[in-house]
Amino acid sequence: MHYSNPEARIDNRMTYINARNYKFNLEVLPTIVEAVIMCGKQRIALQGCKQDKINFDSPVTRNEGNFIALVRLLAGTNSCLDQHLRTGPANAKYISKNIKNEISEIAADQIRDFYRECLRECAHFSVVADEVASHGQEILSVCLRFLEVQKGNFELKPKKHEVLLDFAFLQRIAGESIAQGILCVLEKHKINIRNCRGQAYDTTSSMSSSSVGVQAHIKRVAPDADYQGCCLHSLNLVICKSSQITAIRNMFDSCQQAYLFFHNSTKRQRLLEHVISCQCPATKKTKINGLCKTRWVERHTTFDTILELYTYLIETWDEICYPSNCDKLYPDESNWKWDSETRTAANGLRYTFVGFEHIVVFMLVRQLLEPIRPIAECLQARLQELYFGFKKVDEVVHFYKRIRNDVDVEHNRIYAKAKKLAADIGSDEAMPHIIKGRQTRANPTVLLPCNYWRVTLTIPFLDSILSELESRFASDKRAHFELCVLVPEVITKNESLEETIGILTSKWGHLMPTEDNFESELIRWRQHCHGIAETKSITQLLSEDADPLFFPNV
Repeated sequence: MHYSNPEARIDNRMTYINARNYKFNLEVLPTIVEAVIMCGKQRIALQGCKQDKINFDSPVTRNEGNFIALVRLLAGTNSCLDQHLRTGPANAKYISKNIKNEISEIAADQIRDFYRECLRECAHFSVVADEVASHGQEILSVCLRFLEVQKGNFELKPKKHEVLLDFAFLQRIAGESIAQGILCVLEKHKINIRNCRGQAYDTTSSMSSSSVGVQAHIKRVAPDADYQGCCLHSLNLVICKSSQITAIRNMFDSCQQAYLFFHNSTKRQRLLEHVISCQCPATKKTKINGLCKTRWVERHTTFDTILELYTYLIETWDEICYPSNCDKLYPDESNWKWDSETRTAANGLRYTFVGFEHIVVFMLVRQLLEPIRPIAECLQARLQELYFGFKKVDEVVHFYKRIRNDVDVEHNRIYAKAKKLAADIGSDEAMPHIIKGRQTRANPTVLLPCNYWRVTLTIPFLDSILSELESRFASDKRAHFELCVLVPEVITKNESLEETIGILTSKWGHLMPTEDNFESELIRWRQHCHGIAETKSITQLLSEDADPLFFPNV
């Protein structure tokens, strides 16, 4: 029967249908894939409320999600996609959440292939991990930090990368469980843990413990992977520990309550804006922010705003407690009718902010913590290099030591600013009463307020900052810091290299291609570094100066 019409044979008909579907899918699938990738690049959530039954012939009546909305938009100018969405089989429209997850996984695998290719050329890497609780699960993000270099071509500048590798779902958040999660992720993606040269986590005990923490478990399988705690986390702990002085803690609480007073009521915030517009129309800031618990930069910004609006805050609370009925302040309201809760809160905040204790503590803390702000900004910078980051920390430590040695001058400078602010709002210089036998607060036998605040606040606060900085940023807590001796700024000032050679060969000799020649090579490297700018980054040194032919060990 089919000898005269071979096209009608079943196998040929199947081949024809498959070829037609293949050609049609080539028109449709790339657009759907591009929509998923675009949402991923723009960090746009894909899923809507529900996507079980979507009828592309009917108008949209609910939120179908960003992805479906984008597909509908693209279908308006793509006839093949429009036909596919309207008439295609329900089990082959390629818009289900499973298909989107598969597309995302394929894209992720393509990116991971690039990572692995970089690691083939330069196998060493550091692992960065952090865990967070979300939707009742403990999720661990595992990231890699590595260099992208061109094989056999060191003329091209190496590029630093810090990238997300994968997520792991944890049953427990103990050190061993987290370490196992990291090892499983690396093994899954065929990355050799023995090539790990560094670990970076936060400074909690489950991560940082040298016996049962994550760093200890990883170091057992990767002996060269030194642990470096999160410097920004350590810096935040420095500030938290230093702020345990009762007067400072009370000042922080008062500033947070002032933020909540206006944040929780648009009516109160509107009154503050009226006061600012009447008193100083040129002021751009009209709102104070809360004190961020994790980032000091934002907290210091809040202090700057409070200082700028200090007098206007007090005038606003004055208007709430003792209304002046000034038409200029209330152009749209005949009577604000503040409730008793608002009046009570405003009176308490007004009393606190007018008090000289709050003023002097606020000014002293703001001024004495100001040098930490550039460190925080430096450490938050993307891919900040170890040596230059710790160099900034050391500079700030030396600065604090200098003002501690000359504490009277620094205290008098800040105290004068506090007195000026107090005078602007009509507050008098004062100090708490000295009562013999009192143990709940500092009770020194001094006669002048200036000396009281110097003894009870400035000196203890400076001592605490210095102690915490030196403890949390000590040399033994700086991973691979011994390698910083190779930086031109350091090695050119090192007259004797004997100790340096001993330290480096004892730790890194097993990785040196020609360990026996390292001494002469280091002497040549020091000579070479005399002509190198001290501001060069480590990656610049690798690409421009550390030639693998002349300096293989370096």
